[in-house]
Amino acid sequence: MDNDTRILLNLTDPHLTFSSHWLKFILINKIKVVQILCTLSYTPKACSNCGIINHGQIVKYGFYKAKHKYGQFRTQPLMLVVKTQRFRCPDCQTTFNATSYLFENNHTISVDLKREIVLRLCRIQSIKDIAHDLFISEASVQRVLMDLADQYKPDLNYLPRTLCIDEFKSMRSVKGKMSFIAVDGNKQCLFELLEDRRLRSLLEHYQQFSLKARRNVKYLVMDMNASYDQLVKSVFPNARVIYDRFHIAKHLNDTMNHVRIHVYNRLRKGDKEAQKKARRIKHYWRLFLQDQDHLCKRDYYERRYFHRTVNSVVILDLMLEYDQELSATYNLIQALKRAYNQRNFPAFIKLLKIHPANVSHYALHRCKVLARYANGIKLGFKKKFSNGRTEGINNRIKLIKRVAYGYRYFKTFKTRICLIIGHQIQVN
Repeated sequence: MDNDTRILLNLTDPHLTFSSHWLKFILINKIKVVQILCTLSYTPKACSNCGIINHGQIVKYGFYKAKHKYGQFRTQPLMLVVKTQRFRCPDCQTTFNATSYLFENNHTISVDLKREIVLRLCRIQSIKDIAHDLFISEASVQRVLMDLADQYKPDLNYLPRTLCIDEFKSMRSVKGKMSFIAVDGNKQCLFELLEDRRLRSLLEHYQQFSLKARRNVKYLVMDMNASYDQLVKSVFPNARVIYDRFHIAKHLNDTMNHVRIHVYNRLRKGDKEAQKKARRIKHYWRLFLQDQDHLCKRDYYERRYFHRTVNSVVILDLMLEYDQELSATYNLIQALKRAYNQRNFPAFIKLLKIHPANVSHYALHRCKVLARYANGIKLGFKKKFSNGRTEGINNRIKLIKRVAYGYRYFKTFKTRICLIIGHQIQVN
């Protein structure tokens, strides 16, 4: 083998020698495998068992044949068949083998192939597909992944200044049905993942961190979860709660949707005219959730269930006339959204505390719930932090889980997420 071919295949160990006929093709399970034949031999400097320096007393003690999987070349599996030198030490009466940086002891997978496995694990691809592409077993890919999992350990002396926390659905075996995710709000990167999101588990985990690290946390961005409030009081003495703006907007949209569905169910049980109105409310449900200022006012064309040319504003006005409760609730939600978009907290909190006529009792109840979290909502209006990045990571976690058709162990799932999304966990 010439030097250029050695560089191309990354077989640059000077202790490897190749004969004139170094290439061979064989069939393994009806698959054509390319074999590279080589010999690994050198004069050892010392005994690898007792450590004594070699002054000529260590003798060569025959060869043994080792096979190392080396990835693929032009979609064909590549294998190194290495004739490895054995040595015998007369001082400790033991034998040892020649070694190379290209492969690890007691491993049939080469270092280059292991590196390729890690690179593929960083993509959204199932373990089965990785094993199939590289012509190795799924268990081999799992072992590489588990070796990486043991390297991720949190630094108990560091916590970010802003911590964005949320939960996500990971797997059935998880206690409490949901897992916990934390994102560094300043660096906008994944900080850590925990299997259990219940308060007791969170307290046990964060109490392991030093007091200096816990005091460093100034803001906790989260949804309106009562257990997280207890976590702040118990673990983070200097932290202030920021309720995520995304969840506030979702809270308002869910309220509007609930009232719309309630009115729809009432109308669909009436006469033909009421059923026609119900079908319109069901079909044009998105108009109730759009901001009033963003509705289309120019385009006129014939719409479904309307036998005349109308636009979005006309459709919405017609539907609001069907029910006073629907109209009053819509006006209140739109006023809250307007104050929310303008970051006008005094107007927002004032609207939460008033009780306009004909507004749904459910909407008034949801407004009371929002009013309880006034301090956190006020900080959410003032600060730039939100859980937008956290929700984006949650969406990618769903994709990772769906591509693999689920995971059995949370440790494996967590490691795969950290590899694909990126992490801030220190590697020891």
